[in-house]
Amino acid sequence: MLKNNAKNNIFNNFNGSGALPWTLADTTAFAFYDMNTGITNAGSGKISAWNDFLGTTARNISQGTGNNRPTLTSNGVVFNGTSEFLFNANPFMMNSTNGVTVIAVIYAPPALVGLSQWIFCEGSSASINPHLVILGKDVVLGQTGLDTQQIRNDANTAVTAYGLNASTTTAYDSTFKLLTKKLNKVNNTISLRINGVNGNTPITYTPSGTFTLDRFSVGALVRSTNLNFAEFTLKGLAILDASISDADMLRAEGYLAHLYSQTALLPNDHPYKTNPPIK
Repeated sequence: MLKNNAKNNIFNNFNGSGALPWTLADTTAFAFYDMNTGITNAGSGKISAWNDFLGTTARNISQGTGNNRPTLTSNGVVFNGTSEFLFNANPFMMNSTNGVTVIAVIYAPPALVGLSQWIFCEGSSASINPHLVILGKDVVLGQTGLDTQQIRNDANTAVTAYGLNASTTTAYDSTFKLLTKKLNKVNNTISLRINGVNGNTPITYTPSGTFTLDRFSVGALVRSTNLNFAEFTLKGLAILDASISDADMLRAEGYLAHLYSQTALLPNDHPYKTNPPIK
């Protein structure tokens, strides 16, 4: 069970039913970063560390360089184009058989964020294997090519380029968004959901080289340059196993939408539009 805090009280005993809330701990979850808990303020709102809300110490993330620290605001954790968190050690190792499902609640200014800023993996000169990159710019295209992204292998060679959404305005405007993105290593597909609605048909890729998902960063690539940082505000970030069921994916979306008071993002036919998931 997730730790209790004030925000989680919205899940308790709703409608007087006394039902227990469903949480991310009730599915196969690797880590969860919540803007309301586990944050170390290094002064002036700058964040030096962000602990995994699920309690896995090996998956706490940090930033030791002051100029690269994101800032905590009432809207969330702000990455300003020079900010990132990095975990570059084997204990973070995620399931490299199934892949991962990433669910994020973000605010992305349209002038600053394009689809090329959402990548899953890249092979870096700073590591021998690819690592998971959340909300980082395209390793090659930078701010251009807004409808394509790339997966790169251990030799820093593009495995594939793929498009996820034909219109950037569909995915990004000046409101919060709930984005669900899955890299499935079993059937070699990438898929995207925006505000609880499926995006384009899942894209198939052909893997090559070592592809282990044993590195992790938020906001930029390990080999960071000005082109490789993203600008966005993050309320919460959940990293789940790609093998989660469709039912649990819907529950996770509902959980996060209610936790951050963003249920207006969900479509009317979403099963958790009105009430959060319960056990």
